[in-house]
Amino acid sequence: MELAELRNQFLDFLQQRCCGKRQEKMGLEYETFAALPSDEGKWKSLPISGDVSIGTLLLKMAQLSSQGAQPWELHYEGELLLGLLHSSGQNISIEPGGQVELSDSPRKDLSEVAQAVTVHIQQLTQALSDWGGLPLFLGAHPYLTPDDLPLLDKKRYRIMYSTMKEVDTHGQWMMKATSGVQVSLDYQSLEDLERKFVILNRLTPFLTAIFANSPILVGEPSGYRSYRGRIWQNTDPYRTGLPLSFLSKKFSLVDYIEWALDVRPYHLYRDGEVVQPGPYTFRQLMKKETSLEMNQEDWLTHLGMLFPEVRIKRIMELRCMDTQQPQDVMAVPALLQALTYNESVLTELEGFLMDIPAELFPELRKTACKEGLTGEVGPVRFNKLAIKIMESALSHMDSVNQANWLEPFFDRYTKQGLSPADLVLERYQSADSFDRWLTQELFLHSQSTLN
Repeated sequence: MELAELRNQFLDFLQQRCCGKRQEKMGLEYETFAALPSDEGKWKSLPISGDVSIGTLLLKMAQLSSQGAQPWELHYEGELLLGLLHSSGQNISIEPGGQVELSDSPRKDLSEVAQAVTVHIQQLTQALSDWGGLPLFLGAHPYLTPDDLPLLDKKRYRIMYSTMKEVDTHGQWMMKATSGVQVSLDYQSLEDLERKFVILNRLTPFLTAIFANSPILVGEPSGYRSYRGRIWQNTDPYRTGLPLSFLSKKFSLVDYIEWALDVRPYHLYRDGEVVQPGPYTFRQLMKKETSLEMNQEDWLTHLGMLFPEVRIKRIMELRCMDTQQPQDVMAVPALLQALTYNESVLTELEGFLMDIPAELFPELRKTACKEGLTGEVGPVRFNKLAIKIMESALSHMDSVNQANWLEPFFDRYTKQGLSPADLVLERYQSADSFDRWLTQELFLHSQSTLN
């Protein structure tokens, strides 16, 4: 395959995925940690295998779901249970450090998203309760390091984990010790994709600050509202981040292709096996600097291993938000649905975001992670801009559902100049020890339900 052919095929692939306005759906991915009580009266992570393990947890969740008409299908790599698949398009998977992730089916109705999340949390909580375990909804693990956490023995995870320490300082933290909320969004045309891509990239520092929820690390305040955001910013300078070309009014999809071509693939597949292509960028592989013959499937695999703030595959994926407690999580898709699919809101958002100089965004990203909504960069005041974003969305809500999910979050946090991290820190400071805080936090999270 030649480079020009790849570009044309990818643009054709995206064109075929254009969904039209009536198909404006969202896909929600929701990660969480699982904690178990130890014999010493403290909390530990859930092992990957054994009688009390991630594998057994998946089996228990599948059994809880089997009472319905559509049971889960078990998904294995060899003898390793990796997750659960459902005929609806939902799946439950295990992330590298044992995080449990719900990947919901694409939906248009927020009430259906909420129902799927509610069922997932109930089943996860029930499955853990037999062992005295509890879910933990924070964006970064508050007390364990990558050395303390297990690594799921999946082939591509092993490749990624060994590569991470070669390229930056926090890649292994990203894999094992972070949890996020991801939202996938549709587009109507390639022009619509390009426009929304730029606007959403410019939005990401403010989404990070609004939903910051990872202030505790290794048992104490880290000095960051979103330490998860800091981890991502130090994961891999080539495949993550916010390239300036993604912020430009002149952005085109060819810019994304050119950026992706200059990143090394972690792995490729040949005859069902995972192979490592060596220290070559995709562009170098295309130029036949090895014996591997590149094809369209290799390109799509490679795109799935890129981690910019907004990722383009067959849809747009926003990846910059920390995971949230159940009472708060539905505010994420509600806000993004209102901002992305309402033309009045999108135009308003475009108006004030495009006025921010592109060269401010590296500092905006760092400040969002460290200071949350208290941050200031040049003329940009995070608290004021966050309120403006929220009020714009709330004033043009397309459905009662959006307001029902977004207004409580706005009133509880953003309107007060707070993110969830600020209340986590408040609870931490009022506890008489880390262990007491963690136990209280875990039980608080287990009692949290969708508003």
